[in-house]
Amino acid sequence: MMIEYIKDFNLKETIFIDANIFSYHHLNHPKFGEICTKFLQRVENGEINAVTSSLVIDEVAFVILVEKGCEILKTDKTWKVKERIKEDKEFAKNCYEAVKQFLSYINFLQEIGLSIVEIRFEDINLSTDIASQYMLLPHDAIHISVMKKYGIKNIATADPDFIRVKEIKVWKP
Repeated sequence: MMIEYIKDFNLKETIFIDANIFSYHHLNHPKFGEICTKFLQRVENGEINAVTSSLVIDEVAFVILVEKGCEILKTDKTWKVKERIKEDKEFAKNCYEAVKQFLSYINFLQEIGLSIVEIRFEDINLSTDIASQYMLLPHDAIHISVMKKYGIKNIATADPDFIRVKEIKVWKP
């Protein structure tokens, strides 16, 4: 298993983008934000052929929603954000505004070439064998299932769990 860095990705092959790449970009992560932003700009410029899934988009939307809520409430207690969203319409609206910004960016990326594949039941079904084989959590196994389905051998991610999947190359921020 070889680990590479996304700043060096220059292959003509397709790369699957994991949730943390989008999250680090959108939330301007102190260590990885700029690197992920530059990587996504290369996707924007058509230099990189990238794919992600509807599951990844959902994961990132949830992270952004909770992060925005934590920022507004000045807390790190995600349960407080979840409860407040259910009780306070104005708070929910403010949190979802950040999600709308992210989805607008994804829509832009999709218009200029980012492929977003839908997760199907067969992807989830196949993922259970992948999860147990590589000791992965469900979402990560679904990502691998989708990558196998589409013949994608590269993944942009900060998640070290993917290193256990010998058939792919991990590109980290």
